[in-house]
Amino acid sequence: MSVRIEEHPGFSHIEKLLPGGAPTPAAKDLLALIGVSDPLGVTRNLQSLALHPAFPRNNSEFLLQLLSSLRNTFDPERALSNFERILGTRENPDLLLRSLTRSDERRAEFFALAGGSQFLIETILRHPRFLDWLLRPGTLNTARTKEKMVSELWKWVQEDRDAPNGPENAMRRFRQREYLRIAVLDLLRRASLMEITTNLSHLADTCLEVAVRLARAELVEKYGKPRHKGADGRWRSTEFSVIGMGKLGGLELNFSSDIDLIFVYSSDEGETTGVTDTITGRPKRSISNHEFFSHLSRRLISLMAKSLRSCEVYYESWGETWERQALIKSRHCAGSAALSDDFMEMIRPFVYRRTMDISVLEEIGRIKGRINENLKGVDAATRNVKLGEGGIREIEFITQALQLIYGGRETLLQNPSTLAGLSIIEALGLLPAHECDQLSNAYVFLRDVEHRVQVTHGLQTHEVPADEKSLNVLARKMDCAESAELRTRLAYHQNNVSK
Repeated sequence: MSVRIEEHPGFSHIEKLLPGGAPTPAAKDLLALIGVSDPLGVTRNLQSLALHPAFPRNNSEFLLQLLSSLRNTFDPERALSNFERILGTRENPDLLLRSLTRSDERRAEFFALAGGSQFLIETILRHPRFLDWLLRPGTLNTARTKEKMVSELWKWVQEDRDAPNGPENAMRRFRQREYLRIAVLDLLRRASLMEITTNLSHLADTCLEVAVRLARAELVEKYGKPRHKGADGRWRSTEFSVIGMGKLGGLELNFSSDIDLIFVYSSDEGETTGVTDTITGRPKRSISNHEFFSHLSRRLISLMAKSLRSCEVYYESWGETWERQALIKSRHCAGSAALSDDFMEMIRPFVYRRTMDISVLEEIGRIKGRINENLKGVDAATRNVKLGEGGIREIEFITQALQLIYGGRETLLQNPSTLAGLSIIEALGLLPAHECDQLSNAYVFLRDVEHRVQVTHGLQTHEVPADEKSLNVLARKMDCAESAELRTRLAYHQNNVSK
């Protein structure tokens, strides 16, 4: 926008509109320059806002800030409507207005959220304190380590432990609050793709870690501690670990990812120590380790836990190519890190063969073929940035195929990250440098698109919108001038991947 808002003749017209009336041609022109497609609707929103007791009427500076914020956000109509809704539900709206008026940074954060994600706005309306936390100066400017999140969430669940469903509700609220923080960082591009996906993955790790601690403590109180005899004949604590695979394992989680997990415990041998009945003083029945960890896994999700030895026998006898492919991205997420290390060491010969295995190309090709069959029509194939032609999955398959073929000899390739894998492939000369650059650039672009599509309504989708208005909003989120530029950039990256 070349004309400054305050110098446009429509600015004074909009000021005069606040008490009531229809927008003049000059007011409509200014609103159009800001990015508004429905000037009558925005006028009604502004007039409704002006009726709020906290709204600073007759304040040209505030109106200029508001209109500038609408110009800079992704969806001006949505942002203004959400601003009105939030202001109307605040116990002390003056505090919010003062925060937004005094700080350009806080204002940018608020309107990025208001115009960028209806899903997260609904979260704020349910939990108003989340917005206060988000707008604190240190919230978005301070790194959140996994250890810090685990410590904070553990405190939350302990505080709510005696309430009905208290720990579960605490974990849900914590996850929703952290999503707000990560989403705003993403929308404002204050963090790289890898920083965003690592944050999301560590948030999942945090929830898993706390869930494992709670479930194990509950079972130990009921059955005693699980233990088994080691090779030296001494009793040892039987450990449990959660292995993440797929996007979680690769620290590549998106805003709506499913998580792929493996539950492992140290040994099938042994049993729990049992507990003493507080009334009779007699020991209660102990249970086998297998029973203990079956109970534990069911308290987490409906997934069977297996002993380390059982996993080894399975992969040696029945493991398939798609499982080798999935295990490339295996990583310790929760529970015993030492047991996870033992699992990784055990699966390495299964995943990465010492001899070059070209046959994996045929199997991966068949897997991709089945995915393509489920995408109906050319439109779906191009709009789906994950599974469509030239999409995220193709980049992952290319990377994983080379890791499976050469990873037994080149141990550097034994890395769960797609982008790191491509860098190593380039360094080893397995693909030309320009092709690796194209694949890496396409991966970052397509993952950015995927995030911005998902965060809008909190849906597990990978398709860019079909309607022009939504596509234009997505274009602004992707720093494109309009939908045509977004289509061009999308086609460019998809063609680079599929050629």
